[in-house]
Amino acid sequence: IFEYPTLKYRVLAAGAFPEFDFTQANAVIHGIDAKLQYDFLPKFTFQSKTTIVRGYNETVHNWLFYMSSDRFENGVEFHLPKAGKLSQPYIAVSNLSVLKQIRVPPNSDFVAPPDGYSIFNFNAGVTIPVKRNTLNVNFAINNITNVAYRDYLNNFRYYVDDLGTNYILRLKYSF
Repeated sequence: IFEYPTLKYRVLAAGAFPEFDFTQANAVIHGIDAKLQYDFLPKFTFQSKTTIVRGYNETVHNWLFYMSSDRFENGVEFHLPKAGKLSQPYIAVSNLSVLKQIRVPPNSDFVAPPDGYSIFNFNAGVTIPVKRNTLNVNFAINNITNVAYRDYLNNFRYYVDDLGTNYILRLKYSF
């Protein structure tokens, strides 16, 4: 069962919106999700992640709608020395590259799939002991360079760009 665009618009008081229906088909989905991690120096770690998914609609002998674009993420993490009670401090920089989805049935969507994009992310964290428990503090900045992009799987892509620079503070208390 999957959602597909009807290529019609539904007019509401707020404006015209793309209309979608759900249908079913015999489909084959396969792919790979791989991660490679290599400690190339005592305090440096390289990580590479790849996600590739293919979906084929055997009922109509064409590609399946809304399958994820090929994604590649590469990054380097630097493990800082322990500072007092602060343990496992680190900083990391990564690049996420997403290719344009080219496996789309022709003339089947309201707009063509968006171009691929590449964004840079920053991440830093530390673990703090609190009595017999721990507090993990993590700060991240996603899309550091504020690249304007649209992701194929985000239905807001019909209207607006995806998130710009995004600041995230995570606190995790384990007890």
